[in-house]
Amino acid sequence: MDSEILIWIQENIRSEAGDALMIFVTHTADPSAIWVLIALILMLDKRTRRAGFLVPVAIALCRVLNDMVLKEVLGRPRPFLAGTGYLPLVNASGYSMPSGHASGSFAAATVMMLYSRKAGAMAILYASLVAFTRLYAFAHYPSDVIAGAVLGIACAVSVFLIAERICPAEGRAPGGQ
Repeated sequence: MDSEILIWIQENIRSEAGDALMIFVTHTADPSAIWVLIALILMLDKRTRRAGFLVPVAIALCRVLNDMVLKEVLGRPRPFLAGTGYLPLVNASGYSMPSGHASGSFAAATVMMLYSRKAGAMAILYASLVAFTRLYAFAHYPSDVIAGAVLGIACAVSVFLIAERICPAEGRAPGGQ
């Protein structure tokens, strides 16, 4: 089913205008650049500083687990290597599962969601768009993107809970309760 979804996207959604937009969006998350920029902006305001510091921590945890552990253990080839005749829109090297763009984006967006539902909702939408670009660009299978999103969410929640345990935010009990 993974391959069928990718081929359907290539045959039914791809366009020149879409290609340009999707390439731009996917590159904003190379390597989590947009999220690091957002984190730096969040660090400037005392009210959002904590989230700003946790975003890169969650992304770093994802990078280690995603790129150094899971991709190496799973060793799944990228979809364009499966002989379908479709080529990727972007440079994609290494293994496919899980998607690093999806894991980093969902890690950052989830941290933001844990601190602000409004900002977090916008971040989740953007993370979802970044994840979709990886399918559109023929760089990942849908299951790679889903696995990346789940990993990102898990890393963000873990970092958040550890931070709350070590140094609770003002007005909250240890553990975020």
